[in-house]
Parts: sequence; structure tokens; C-alpha cells
Amino acid sequence: MPTYGIVPLTVSAGELVWVELRFEAVQKPGADYDLFVQLLAPDGHLVQGMDGPPQFGARSTSRWEPGEMVVDRRAMVVPEGSPGGTYRVIAGFYDRAGRQPVLDSAGQVSGTYVELGTVQVRAR
Repeated sequence: MPTYGIVPLTVSAGELVWVELRFEAVQKPGADYDLFVQLLAPDGHLVQGMDGPPQFGARSTSRWEPGEMVVDRRAMVVPEGSPGGTYRVIAGFYDRAGRQPVLDSAGQVSGTYVELGTVQVRAR
């Protein structure tokens, strides 16, 4: 399970939302996975996203070792004209076969992404 931070928590359209994720490998991943971080509008549609390998290719998941901490930072621009409201930030991993399952603390599949938190977008 990653730890994370989102800043700022209140923005206006045209401003950046920064997301920092910290992953600790429990076991060595068997493949290279791409990370997605997405900003979802109050109605659930995708507003902005950043996809690609962790650290933009510098720390491919197949190279992670058990116990290693990997930090990834992404920034997303809230598009001009975005309405005010509460936007969700989600993240997960995928490969050619699709999104990878997310496991909860009991080791059960809990979905294909993690809810990181929310950002308030000010109406203009």
C-alpha cells in the first residue's frame, strides 16, 4: 500500500495539483507496470491524468527489490474552464493486459485503483 501526499488541496482552474507517492515493494514485481494518477471531476469523468513508468522510467517496477522505497512525483494541471467542486485523485498500475488488482491489508482484491484523496477546485 502506498503512502502519498497531495498539494495543494484547494486550487483554481489552470493551477497544478502535485501528487507524491511512496511505494515499498513487499516482493519483487514480476514485470514492468506503468503508474497512472488521475484527477476525476465531481461527476466521475477523467479531467487530467499522468501515466508512465515510476520516476518516468528511472525506477521500472521489475527492478524493485523487497523492502525498497520508491518515490514518484506527478503534477496535473486543472484545465481552464473546469467547474468548481470536489475532485477525486486516484492511482494504480497497469500493463498491456489492463489494470492490476489492488490488495487490501488482508490480501484481498479491493479494486484496480487506490483513492488518494480529494482536491477542491474553486469556481471562477
